Amino acid sequence: MDSVADFIATSFANAGLVAAQFAGVAVREVKTAVTYGSGITPGVLSVGYYQPGEEGEVLEMGSVPVVIAAGTPQSQQPVYTRLALNNAAVPAGTVGDFEATPPSSDTIATTGTASAASTALTVASGTGIQKGQAVSGAGIAPGTSVTNVSGTAVTLSLNTTAALSTTAVTFSNVVALPNTVFRTGYQDSSTLVAEITIKIRNVA
Repeated sequence: MDSVADFIATSFANAGLVAAQFAGVAVREVKTAVTYGSGITPGVLSVGYYQPGEEGEVLEMGSVPVVIAAGTPQSQQPVYTRLALNNAAVPAGTVGDFEATPPSSDTIATTGTASAASTALTVASGTGIQKGQAVSGAGIAPGTSVTNVSGTAVTLSLNTTAALSTTAVTFSNVVALPNTVFRTGYQDSSTLVAEITIKIRNVA
């Protein structure tokens, strides 16, 4: 099973996949030995392990504690995951991290021009735009992300739904996980762990 980071990194259409196909949070089962071989004493801690290729477990609905890499959790507010790393405000960020309300610097606003039903977008400024970011704006299909950028020429993962003419376009380093919120907003100060809740099953 891929990690969240693997899931994001292996698909240029990552924003659409994360938003539309988020299935849950991978969890690790604590395994203990049920049989004891030679030299192993019952009662002495002996932890089992996953075999190569063995499937892990996924929490599809309910609550689970996770490490929050950035931001301050607030009760019933959205949980985000990181798509791109070009933000100096989050120097220790990792693609696939769970985060609370992202800093404003995780959003790049500019204007763009494109034909209808096209993946070619020309922006007024390409500063801060990079592959993997989520894209939104009038004429931009939901779930669109950046698959390539060269100067002011941006390639989108999905065709535009209408023509753009110096239209406001936003590029984001993070995306909100659907139907997923912070349960209480409490975060342990030493481990940075907070509890998140997946309200409904997102993928059958």
